[in-house]
Amino acid sequence: MYIITALNAETFTILEPCEETIICLPYSMLSYFGLPYCFTVHSIQGLTINEPITIFDANTNYLDRRFIWTAITRASDLNNVNIFLQSDYEISRSRNSHMNLYFKQKVDQYKQQDKKAHRDIVEDEYINMDWIYEQLNTHPFCGGHHDIVCGEPFEYYIDEKNTVVSNVTCDRLNNNLCHSKLNCQLMCVDCNKAKSCY
Repeated sequence: MYIITALNAETFTILEPCEETIICLPYSMLSYFGLPYCFTVHSIQGLTINEPITIFDANTNYLDRRFIWTAITRASDLNNVNIFLQSDYEISRSRNSHMNLYFKQKVDQYKQQDKKAHRDIVEDEYINMDWIYEQLNTHPFCGGHHDIVCGEPFEYYIDEKNTVVSNVTCDRLNNNLCHSKLNCQLMCVDCNKAKSCY
């Protein structure tokens, strides 16, 4: 999915939000894009469809058998049902993208906190998603997967409901300064909360 960010006389600009890629294209390229005309299972629940249908994402972790059953039973003839299965690569890529988006939003929230508190922000020095992953992989405890204070393992995974579960936070060493790379360390949620109580 892309977000249109600008329309000019001869070009349009789109943003791919997960990887933050900006692409400027001539209007002649609009034919390569199309709206995804489809229905969600919820929007057609209770209806009968006589035309061929394709069920997407059937083997992804965010769908369960009840969803598949509801989708299949919309068809009046099972011969009209096609099920599209994602490749292992696509499933892995989707999960990685979901995790990346989680950490990107976490950084955005820190930035909003810092702006609200009028802390000076220098973009090149500010933490980002890559910095978080780097810290997780180079942390002194067991290859980066344990909290420096309590020693508990850091958690960051996607559960069976496609929800990111994580106890990873970025703790500021000097609370008067922003979430810069030199002023932050990773800390589990519990230790960060306990620290803020002192």
